[in-house]
Amino acid sequence: MVKLRSTLLSAAALAIALGGSAMGATLPGQAAKGPGGADYAIASVIKKAYGFGSAQGIVFRPADPPGAFVKARPVVVLVHGWGAVSPKWYGAWIEHLVRRGNIVVYPRYQEAGGGTAYNEVTGEAVKGIRTALDALAATPGVTADLTKVAYIGHNAGAIIAANLAARAATDGLPVPRAVLALMPTRVPTDTKTRAVALTDLTGLDPSVNMITVTGDRDTVSGEAGARAILRASAVALKADHRLLIRINSDNHGQPPLVAAHYSAAAPDDAYDLARIEDAMKTPPPEAPVVHRDKAAERAAREEARRKASERWWLARQEQQDMQLMEMQKVDAFDHYGVWRTVDIALERTLAGGDAQSVRRDPRIYDMGLWTDGWPIKRLTVESPREAPPATGGIASPQP
Repeated sequence: MVKLRSTLLSAAALAIALGGSAMGATLPGQAAKGPGGADYAIASVIKKAYGFGSAQGIVFRPADPPGAFVKARPVVVLVHGWGAVSPKWYGAWIEHLVRRGNIVVYPRYQEAGGGTAYNEVTGEAVKGIRTALDALAATPGVTADLTKVAYIGHNAGAIIAANLAARAATDGLPVPRAVLALMPTRVPTDTKTRAVALTDLTGLDPSVNMITVTGDRDTVSGEAGARAILRASAVALKADHRLLIRINSDNHGQPPLVAAHYSAAAPDDAYDLARIEDAMKTPPPEAPVVHRDKAAERAAREEARRKASERWWLARQEQQDMQLMEMQKVDAFDHYGVWRTVDIALERTLAGGDAQSVRRDPRIYDMGLWTDGWPIKRLTVESPREAPPATGGIASPQP
């Protein structure tokens, strides 16, 4: 018995000396270099908001030295999840994108507290993007490369990102080389369902690459939203321009890596609205509407009641989503799952490659190592080849 105990203690000591066992394994920190890594060329980020409320566009750009020659920078439009009005919910990721040399545009698209209806949010995002791009064009020493644009969305923002790409030509927005839809919400199959609807995607430019990213433990929408986007985009896009990437959970060590619906959030209080220049500005008050007859007054009261009921529902959904967002923190899921994957996809597609060039890149599958040297479960990648649907989706009324 004494000898057995001594052997076990020696084995435990050896495991510790070699970096720990599976029981003691933890997730790695951010890689020193490469996609998702911390080898940043940019030291700091300039943050400024333009416009007001749900039509606001917030710009995050590299703080280049005055007078320095800087080539035109790619533009990443990051469309937040439902209720995540403040960029703080994605702050660490925004900083990563900017410090890698991108300009990030964050269209706010919502008034907090249920102030923006589902069928209005895509139109509000359009306003915010236009406002931000106009401001960038008027900023001395800053050049945005509108031939290298990507729309990235999370949660409901993933549906909006796809809508923006389909509407780009008619709305005067830059046509993206890639849409990256992360953990999309379910797409409503009828006009009565309360959710952001997917517009008709037949308007997508054939050059667009539609890449969806899901988590294998997404209990909110699973892969339903991602596959709906890929099916709807099949009308306009060839198979080599569509891709589904799945991040897989891994419980080899502690804490486990969980690929869930809200895991793409990367909170950083330094990116809160209150800490961004002009983000809290309010528009001048509107003149009150005066109704001249009783019929108009009754109609106005009825519309006010309808909007109050809808606002209650929207605010309730926001509250539920934000409670789950608040539980998130920056970890290996971000560094090796989301950030690394998106960095590689941007590198490939903004250089002119298609979705299959992302799939062929061997780096896309690597999720790093647990601290005991065991590989984190690899990503899986799929090229959907479903038959095109009869329609592009349940089109939402657009303002």
